[in-house]
Formats: sequence, structure tokens, C-alpha cells
Amino acid sequence: MGNWHIAIDGHGVHDNGLGHDAEQRLQRFVEQLLGDGHQVHHASITVGSARRVVAEDAGTDDVASHLEYLP
Repeated sequence: MGNWHIAIDGHGVHDNGLGHDAEQRLQRFVEQLLGDGHQVHHASITVGSARRVVAEDAGTDDVASHLEYLP
């Protein structure tokens, strides 16, 4: 048990409001990690120019409540 970092670089669908869009999959993955007891300090996806899904550690263990989609 210890610190970890995951980085994924890819090409595919995003920003369509569909469950299989990359940002939707990232959000579910982060929620699964949190549900399994991991601490997630930061998760983001940048597509095109500057759209991202962000989970920032806001001084709480409940990072999922801070997930938001930034246009």
C-alpha cells in the first residue's frame, strides 16, 4: 500500500453526453476507486482545448462530492 499515479493518453469519443464518453468513464473510475477505499487527490481529463472533469481534494475524504464538469 502506498502512493500511486495513473496516466492514460488516448483518442476516442468525448463530450457527447454518452455513458461511454471518455470523461464519463473517468468519473465512474474515480468513483469506483473511492468506493474501494482509495484516496484520490486529483483526476482530470483534457480534451480538445480545455474541457475537463476534475476531482480535487478539498480537505475532505469525500472527493466524489466535488466532482464537476467544467465547460
